[in-house]
Amino acid sequence: MSDAERESGSGFLTGLLLGALGGVIVAVLASPRPGTPNHEVLLERGRTIVDAARARLDGAISEGRAAAERQRIELES
Repeated sequence: MSDAERESGSGFLTGLLLGALGGVIVAVLASPRPGTPNHEVLLERGRTIVDAARARLDGAISEGRAAAERQRIELES
């Protein structure tokens, strides 16, 4: 994988996380129901989205490392 491809994937994930965070902030500020409980629910949903994105990223990184290792072994043989 080239540096450009790696940076592109990193940029996408950063954009995804920032977009999710921005969405949570807008949802909290624009919420029609006032009060801390509603905001806590929205913040928890935001955390869930971020955690899911991190888990997917970790999986993608693991798959990428495994693929790189397979290629390294293949090239050495």
